[in-house]
Amino acid sequence: MKTILLLISFILLLLVVWFFFYLKGRQFALRDRLHKADAIIVLAGTRGNIKFLDGKICTAVSLYHQGWAPYIICSGRFSVKKGRPFVASVQSLCNSG
Repeated sequence: MKTILLLISFILLLLVVWFFFYLKGRQFALRDRLHKADAIIVLAGTRGNIKFLDGKICTAVSLYHQGWAPYIICSGRFSVKKGRPFVASVQSLCNSG
């Protein structure tokens, strides 16, 4: 009986701690509205999945089409290390428009 009571107390403590950190985390969540920018920057991190990067690019293209920024800057597979910068048309980055 004492073991069960101890286990229930431990689970309740974990729930209280989780709830505390959940509420604290909500205050750090981004709630700002979008503002027009000079450029949209797409970082190339793929988390091991290239479709993740494609989704980020399509989101950037969607924001571009909505008029949030006049330029899209991509790092990673679309960046150039030497010579002239690679400039791709929006249609070549995503088939959304």
